[in-house]
Amino acid sequence: MSLPVDELDVSQFNDATWVKQNRRMAIELEAQDAEGSAWTLRYELEVRKHDRWYVQSLHVDPITEGDG
Repeated sequence: MSLPVDELDVSQFNDATWVKQNRRMAIELEAQDAEGSAWTLRYELEVRKHDRWYVQSLHVDPITEGDG
């Protein structure tokens, strides 16, 4: 998983949506860094339901400067 280098303050969680019904969901959030730059981050969570919902894994597509 790739995380931003600096700490971010989450300002808003957007709606969770199903990517694959009852298997994978997407969570999007808005955050700001210390300099006030806005970030939109999206994570996909693989989930399973037993007696309640459990996160099985977290899927991200990290892209950083210099990759390639």
